[in-house]
Amino acid sequence: MWRLLAASDPDEVAATTKSLTERPVTSAAARKGVEYLREIVSSRELHQMSRREFQDYLSSGEIDDVIDTWTARYFKALDT
Repeated sequence: MWRLLAASDPDEVAATTKSLTERPVTSAAARKGVEYLREIVSSRELHQMSRREFQDYLSSGEIDDVIDTWTARYFKALDT
């Protein structure tokens, strides 16, 4: 998941998420996905998983910075 965050624009992803939450067919799944993302970020689970995966290549600070910066921008763009 860290790679996806590092390679994507959180504002663009938020715009897509907003679009999906406005469609009756995809609304529930999109909202659940936002809930899951918030949960793994706030529990620091994503940080720990990423550190285990990239410990030989990236510092903990670099890993945390990508996650924290990306999610802050994403949730701000979602207005949540």
